[in-house]
Amino acid sequence: IFISPKFDAGSEFHEGIALVILEKSRYYIDTLGQFLPTPELEDAELFYEGLAAVKFAGRYGFINLTGLWQIQPIFQQAFGFKEGRARIKRNEKWGFINRQGQMVIPAKYENADDFSMGLAMVQLNGLYGFVNTSGSVQIPCLFDMATRFQANGSAEVQQNGQFFFLRYYRCSNTGHATLAH
Repeated sequence: IFISPKFDAGSEFHEGIALVILEKSRYYIDTLGQFLPTPELEDAELFYEGLAAVKFAGRYGFINLTGLWQIQPIFQQAFGFKEGRARIKRNEKWGFINRQGQMVIPAKYENADDFSMGLAMVQLNGLYGFVNTSGSVQIPCLFDMATRFQANGSAEVQQNGQFFFLRYYRCSNTGHATLAH
């Protein structure tokens, strides 16, 4: 794919759409270099699972691959969909919505990360743990620090000054976690 260099910056194509910057404004283009019809965007992310988190009029929402609003801009902050859930910030707390914009994991966390391996890292009362896509706590918030799970099924955690690797084994809807030094 070759598109003449008329943009100030641009991303790679993701799901057939690239994010470009032209004169300090953000736009989306298709593989032919045609602009998607979008409102004037203050911030924008790549498309994931057919939707992109965008900031318009000071709030974040999600547009679809045709540039139309799928989820209206009502959030303080938002990130792209992973495993059917998007991380959003509302009233200074983090939670997760589904593709219809319904809150499926309440915005009650101080911090959160995207889903990976069926789990998302969350922070509650200063400690980190992990929830599944339905919001059930799979690994309680017991850690001083945690990273998201990698493809090999491990996440790094810290507890009482010691670092561990947390291994998670998922069997259908249940999981089992073990700590390893």
